[in-house]
Amino acid sequence: MRNLYNFGYEKTKKQAVIFYFFHVFISIVLVLIAFIYSKSNLILGLGVYTLYATIATILILKNRKLFTHKMYLFFGIIAILLSMIGWFFIGFIILAYLTTRSLGSGSNELKKSNKSFKERVNKRFFIFAVSIVFVVFIIGSVFYYFNRSSVVNIVSAWKYVAEKDGNFKILTPYGNLKEVANVEFPLANSNLKYRDIIYDSGVSSNVSYLIEIYEYPSEFRLRHDSYNLDLQTDSLQQKLGKVVLISSRDEEFQGNNSRTLIFKGNNAYYKYRIFNVGDYSYGISSSSKTTNFSQFDTFANSFEILNPENKNLVFKALNSSDWDFKTLFPKDFTIENSVNNASFIQNSVTYNSYPNTRETFVISITKYYSKPDLHRLFDGMLVSVNNQLGTNYKLLSSNDSIFQNYPSINFLAQTNNTKDFGYMKGIFVLRDNTIYLIYGILDDKKYFPDIDKITKSFELN
Repeated sequence: MRNLYNFGYEKTKKQAVIFYFFHVFISIVLVLIAFIYSKSNLILGLGVYTLYATIATILILKNRKLFTHKMYLFFGIIAILLSMIGWFFIGFIILAYLTTRSLGSGSNELKKSNKSFKERVNKRFFIFAVSIVFVVFIIGSVFYYFNRSSVVNIVSAWKYVAEKDGNFKILTPYGNLKEVANVEFPLANSNLKYRDIIYDSGVSSNVSYLIEIYEYPSEFRLRHDSYNLDLQTDSLQQKLGKVVLISSRDEEFQGNNSRTLIFKGNNAYYKYRIFNVGDYSYGISSSSKTTNFSQFDTFANSFEILNPENKNLVFKALNSSDWDFKTLFPKDFTIENSVNNASFIQNSVTYNSYPNTRETFVISITKYYSKPDLHRLFDGMLVSVNNQLGTNYKLLSSNDSIFQNYPSINFLAQTNNTKDFGYMKGIFVLRDNTIYLIYGILDDKKYFPDIDKITKSFELN
């Protein structure tokens, strides 16, 4: 035991084994102390045992006079590098082996040279020490530049988890991800509510990690500009309660508008990245008692939509006895509430397919109390849709036609606003006192066959 810190003592195999377990134990103790003292900073813990292994390596090579042997110098460098990436338990196997080597192994040629053996050893020691400092500096700079994500992943065992219902995958602290809430919250500055689906991915270093999907009312969908970000910022502040917004930064995230927010509460800090993808908004968040969100970027930057261009829409029969029609329509549609006023009754069916694909389908049925004028209503239809969605579609083409013996207008509209889906395509049908509007809002012309499939299958009873 008295030779455990005598790095110049040549050890037997048994003593080397004891030396290994002793120093691995000491390394673990030092890491735990640094981890607790630094309030769970994994990077500091990593640096502590890297420094410990580096000092032990230099002392062994110097005191055992092994700097004169290139292979042992190489072994020493490998031991330090292994410690830097968290594999110190392997690095110390190499150090234990070096303590069993004979004093000055491989130095016969140096002893025969004109220069003294001691002088050559000191020169080799100086070169080795400078090289180690240089290597540590370079590797440390690289880790810092890349937000230390590689180190964090190794130490805390972060793993990718796919959430098929939410159509995303993300790197989580321990490979855990589960839906913990599906609730409605008030939408700021309105009488409406939005649905918040919350996934919990666990706690790492006393920091919690959540993913949230925000489903807006139809009035606010398909907005790609900063409007939804402002709306969600206000809504988050309202949901969190007594918090103060201390930081807000707009940026692009994976081709989508995003905003990074930090709120300060009474007992915690909250960091969010919110962004729009199609007609949904996502929120990636962490909460901590301190402002230490060192792993937040690792978490947030790993977010990925699973099927951004999945064209395999599943259509099923949709029958409406109340409104006398049937058609093929994508599954999982929603039926909006009816609107009644002095002139008409309106009902609509909506399918929002993004993020599976960049398209949305709507069937809107409006029954008037007196027979309306088809063209007058059509002229106001695009204005009404633009006002409702906050878009700027302009008519490209329209033509009068007959749809199942009823007058109709086929139309195609387009917008130059890259933040909105590019095209609006559909048909406008008048039967007696009822207008049937069937249209798709589509990101690309390649999606035209999907809305055509709906209009061609649409049948009035």
